[in-house]
Amino acid sequence: MFSQQAAQGIANAISFERLRETIDELNVTRQQLLESERLAAIGKTAAFVAHEIRNPLATIGGWANSIGKNVNRPERVREAADIILQESSRLEVMLKGVMDFARPSTPVFTMEDVNHIITATLNRLHGMFDEAKVKPHAELDVNLPRIKVDASQLEQVLINLMKNAVEAIASRPAASPAGNIWVRSWRDGGDFVALGVKDDGGGMAPDILEHVFDPFYTTKHRGSGLGLAISRGIIASHGGRLDIINTPGAGVDMVIRLPVGETSR
Repeated sequence: MFSQQAAQGIANAISFERLRETIDELNVTRQQLLESERLAAIGKTAAFVAHEIRNPLATIGGWANSIGKNVNRPERVREAADIILQESSRLEVMLKGVMDFARPSTPVFTMEDVNHIITATLNRLHGMFDEAKVKPHAELDVNLPRIKVDASQLEQVLINLMKNAVEAIASRPAASPAGNIWVRSWRDGGDFVALGVKDDGGGMAPDILEHVFDPFYTTKHRGSGLGLAISRGIIASHGGRLDIINTPGAGVDMVIRLPVGETSR
């Protein structure tokens, strides 16, 4: 009996040692994969930045050279200065997007009324809605509790989602009726507060939907492809999730779910 127990103990010790070695090997492999993914992301970011910067830099250089050749033609100098300013602003926006994606800021949580954040965002984008002939509709649950969020980061996400919705509506055929955006809030069960931004822009094609959260993926001529990736990262840092409900031929509903946690009325 003693020898059997001793043999079983030795076998268990050997098995444990093998298991420990396997776990160590898996941890090393995991670190190597993470490093490979990090290097791949850095390479992709560098390639994107290099590609996106090349065109505006060439434009700025060309028009700057034009100023030197047309110092006695004020209208030509003014035109060149305007284009240089536009391209510089484009570079600034693009680089800010890359920095926000590569080095996201840590959220500063405070107890907030999400309906107030939604209303403030709608008011801020009032001019954009008017220019695009889009009618916003607010459907807000007034009984929601206050929850811990970073108000400025949540507003950034809402702005991005609303701009995307307006652009989707604007891409419809010219004869289409005026578009609509519905911005909603509701209690999603007992654990989450939900916010939704829904449009009637026609929805996404399956091939676009598959890559919509991929960094640097965009169907826009002047987009960075980082807006939704950054937005999803912000919501994840809040312990929440950002989902897409796509209805081809109708529209897209972007739904944010944020944990209730500690609340305040």
